[in-house]
Amino acid sequence: MNLIFYTKKLNPRIEYIVKHLFSKVLAYSIEFTCDYKHFAASDKIRIHYGNSQNAKVKSFIIPLHDFILENDIRPQKINFSSADQLPTLFGIDNTGADLSFDFLSMAFYLLSRYEEYLPFDPDNHGRFTARQSQAFKYGFLEQPLVDQWLMYINGQLVNRFQFTPVKSKAYAFIPTIDIDFGWAYLHKKPWRTFGGAMKDLLKGQFGDFSTRLTVLNKSEPDPYFKFDFLDHLHEKHELKAIYFFLFGAYGTYDKNTAPEHPAMHDLVHRLCAKSQIGIHPSYASNTDANQLEKEIKDLRSISGQPIKTSRQHFLKLSFPDTYQRLLALGINADYTMGYAESLGFRASTSHPFQWYDLENEKETALIVFPFQIMDVTLKNYLGLSPSAALESCQRIIDEVQAVDGTLISIWHNSSFSSLMGWDGWQSMYTSFAAAASEKKA
Repeated sequence: MNLIFYTKKLNPRIEYIVKHLFSKVLAYSIEFTCDYKHFAASDKIRIHYGNSQNAKVKSFIIPLHDFILENDIRPQKINFSSADQLPTLFGIDNTGADLSFDFLSMAFYLLSRYEEYLPFDPDNHGRFTARQSQAFKYGFLEQPLVDQWLMYINGQLVNRFQFTPVKSKAYAFIPTIDIDFGWAYLHKKPWRTFGGAMKDLLKGQFGDFSTRLTVLNKSEPDPYFKFDFLDHLHEKHELKAIYFFLFGAYGTYDKNTAPEHPAMHDLVHRLCAKSQIGIHPSYASNTDANQLEKEIKDLRSISGQPIKTSRQHFLKLSFPDTYQRLLALGINADYTMGYAESLGFRASTSHPFQWYDLENEKETALIVFPFQIMDVTLKNYLGLSPSAALESCQRIIDEVQAVDGTLISIWHNSSFSSLMGWDGWQSMYTSFAAAASEKKA
């Protein structure tokens, strides 16, 4: 469908958010114009963005907040309210428009992660936390609010201009697996193996000690090597998983098997033969750009594939530095957008979107794939049992399906063993994958 979009002044922020929402998500062919006479004469679907006092033609009118015309970064007055049972930001009074708030300013603010450029109180890993977000503050963290409002507006356009909408998006589920530890006991350096065994004994963990010896003697498989299970489950539901490899040097938060180990080479080859793979930039790489470049090169060399996809270890995402570094190293898709401590929608959307670099006021080539659910969030941060976690996941699944979005989950291969309190979670993931794979009626 053809849509004409009128505003008095077009700038990069407006062009970016309109193209994303109405072209990339809703599949409209968009014409921008600052000529009201041309707009009025058009027979296309019309959106008028701005002051509506002189509007003479049939159009859908969105009021304009000055925020979207700015080209700097500073604290904003959000003007929170609600309309049609949905939260709103950037409310504007007495406009005579079809909305009581500037939807485009709201969407741009949330997708650009504007609030994360402003001063905040970092957690012990230097991260922006969910509790500091507008979404948490105003109670819409578990809603894809941008998508919900976009569906509402699209419905209004259909009713006003009497056309048959084109369905451009369908619900999809992408399971992703982080490989922080390829193995629990195998393929470690001797000093790590010996130290782990001594720690088991000193802590009185005799069952773990016995399991360690049994695995080292090759009498049973390593408890973290769950890739046969994952292959079978994902194939059963026709899912295409993405695996992210931690290739960092050994350190406090980076403890995977060394990239140069033959077993790691075999695992990379095994997984990339069937699935997409990506880099899981190490904790240490956040302060060492050379380390990140090495990790990408090592994975590329072992896999024989270009490495274009990433997710930050510990979800260490800092604006704009993280994304600027990734782009400079050839990464064009990132799956870090989500919170460690909370389920939900960090950017208030379930659709992938191009990252907008606020520092340079431009759309970039990096596609952000927001995730909504992570195993560690469910068990460690929220303290849920497997059954309670499944109920929470179903709520998120329902929200994503309702807006024809993309559900993305993070699991770790180590979370399917009984070690570290993960009993029952393999069965939970089996049920979750089945529920997330069900097609919307």
